[in-house]
Amino acid sequence: MAVTFDGIQKRILVTGVTSVDVQRDLYSGWKRWVRAAANAKFQQAMRPVGGDSIGGGQQSPAYFFLLNDWKIIVSGENVNFASNIYCDELSNSNTFPFVVSGGGAVSYKISDSPVVTVSSGSGLSPDQDAKLTSIRDKTDTIPDDVWRYQR
Repeated sequence: MAVTFDGIQKRILVTGVTSVDVQRDLYSGWKRWVRAAANAKFQQAMRPVGGDSIGGGQQSPAYFFLLNDWKIIVSGENVNFASNIYCDELSNSNTFPFVVSGGGAVSYKISDSPVVTVSSGSGLSPDQDAKLTSIRDKTDTIPDDVWRYQR
């Protein structure tokens, strides 16, 4: 497996793999990289939350946040990222944690919902976009009191 950290460009390069454990491969790998040589001079790349004991031998889900405009680069590979990964700059329009190119694709978790797959160069077809717009337009006409939680 090749995970390479570029502190100058704020990039985490993932090559030659089809599966990445975000905690083990990226977060722990980044911590080892920071301790090596003079890499602590670069801005922090990630922060974790979660993993706390919630009783019964269970732990809360772990979430990992990219910080300071760091990005995960995937090019020409189809890679599954096992763990929740987000960008911390939620107010920034650049909140997607990956740069995908060269025919590559990523599958990753968003919260505890099903896995999302994103491919380079992919998007909604005109027909899919029209269907989604139609659904959105229909929900816009639902009165506000229907959306409110009722006890």
